[in-house]
Amino acid sequence: MPSVPTILLTPDNALGKIAIAVANPDSPHHNDVWRSNPNEEGGAAIRICNTLGVDGTFNDYNVASGELYTYFVDAVDGAGVTARSASASSSVQLASTRLHATTKQVSTSNLQSSGLALRELIPWERAPEIASESFLMGGATTPEVHTGVIEQEIISFLNRIPVGQTAERALLKSLFELGAFMCLRDTFGNKFFGSLAGYTEAYSHTWLDVPIVFQVLDYKESVG
Repeated sequence: MPSVPTILLTPDNALGKIAIAVANPDSPHHNDVWRSNPNEEGGAAIRICNTLGVDGTFNDYNVASGELYTYFVDAVDGAGVTARSASASSSVQLASTRLHATTKQVSTSNLQSSGLALRELIPWERAPEIASESFLMGGATTPEVHTGVIEQEIISFLNRIPVGQTAERALLKSLFELGAFMCLRDTFGNKFFGSLAGYTEAYSHTWLDVPIVFQVLDYKESVG
């Protein structure tokens, strides 16, 4: 039987994640990470990772702003015997709207929109074992994905980049040219997935304005 693990939670408002760091007194086969929230599955715990290694850290990006999440970890030995940690709770306040992008291929690109500029943010990993338009976010599969369901809804916002920040402009423009598959996550944690309308820009003396418009929504996930 494995020894009882301990966990340490670290919320990160800027990146919109809760990090669950596991300390194993011995070397189990792996760790299962569990999470519960009153608004998910009636408050029942759901397993969000079953492959975490010894003394590993799991980054849970699939969190809604202001919601309290409770976590515990099961250390699992080679025979399937488990030892459970004590539980701990944490929450985050998402700091800004984020625009993530992937080309639906193995390579990924990521952006954050702060209203003034763009910068690279968290990596997304494609999940080859599930549908082509479903993705892993920090290791956790996105819930209730209905691939191919088109919603007649337009989501848009204006990204304003200071003139002279050519790197941000070039990065954003390259995503449009790739025909990237996009995810917009707002400050509440709602997520919108789909394709963008064409790239346009408008100059002023000090700003470059680029409209970010979802032409087609493949699906969305609302946190309420």
